[in-house]
Amino acid sequence: MAELTERTRPARRVTVSVVIPTVNRPLLVVRAVRSALAQTVPPHEVIVVLDGTDDEDVSGVRGIADPRIRLLSTGGGSHDAGATARNLGIQCATGTWVALLDDDDEWLPNKLERQLAAVDRPSGDENVVVSSMVERRSSHQSTVWPVRPIGHGERVADYLFVREVPGEGWLPTPTLMVPRWAAATTPFDTGLKQHEDLDWLLRLEAQGARFVVVPETLAIVHVSSGVSLSNSAQWLDSLNWARDRRAALGERAYSAFCLTEVSRLARRQPSLKAFATITQEALSAKPRLVDVAQFVVSWLVPGSLAGRINRVRLAFAARHS
Repeated sequence: MAELTERTRPARRVTVSVVIPTVNRPLLVVRAVRSALAQTVPPHEVIVVLDGTDDEDVSGVRGIADPRIRLLSTGGGSHDAGATARNLGIQCATGTWVALLDDDDEWLPNKLERQLAAVDRPSGDENVVVSSMVERRSSHQSTVWPVRPIGHGERVADYLFVREVPGEGWLPTPTLMVPRWAAATTPFDTGLKQHEDLDWLLRLEAQGARFVVVPETLAIVHVSSGVSLSNSAQWLDSLNWARDRRAALGERAYSAFCLTEVSRLARRQPSLKAFATITQEALSAKPRLVDVAQFVVSWLVPGSLAGRINRVRLAFAARHS
């Protein structure tokens, strides 16, 4: 029998499995599912993973008559910001790609089409993570993030945190599309209560993944002002996470992360101890003047004025996107 060569080997069929974890959002998850089903490149399957036991959470999804929908359950609340549910969905996926979507967000119809077109080998053989720009929509404003795609060879942590303006770099989970084999061999860490998405990206990068950001708005991320696991996180937990992954973050990104992300959590219940601890950690690495200045302003300037300053920075970012 003649040996198969790259030229004669049959092309691998490209299929996409969508994974949507959900809990306590019975109406919103229907919107998310419908946006996935309406793609110009139809998904192979849409896997909705109930991260709990309340069947009412997926009652609306059961009413959608589409054989591509698969319903799974973790069997109980995992309290890990969806990591267990995502892992289960990825393990059960049968597509060549896995695309992640949160239950309160939605895709534009050409999201999968444009992302598949942006990679060199759409078969899913390449170790690549594909993202895109998104409309970040809240009750009072709408912005398009990230402001720019990730640079060739740019470290993920530098892209996300070593920035000049808000939203310069962003890799939101509802935009991510990853080869199934890569997602299955690098699962989400279920032991984390926060930063599990960032942690996953750092570990994918450590496994040799290349990152691509399609410079088009392909999804809508809905920003809620309510209390969630992510916005009720404790600053010291966030700092300890960063300390444990300092090498993966790199010295510049480590300082920036402390001065922006950890600081943002600490300011909800400000204390001299938090200010001193964050300052010491940031200065022990490679802080940038812009991050130090933003840190000092955010702690010393009254909240209303700081809010106006931040809105100016957001407007500047929007004009330069």
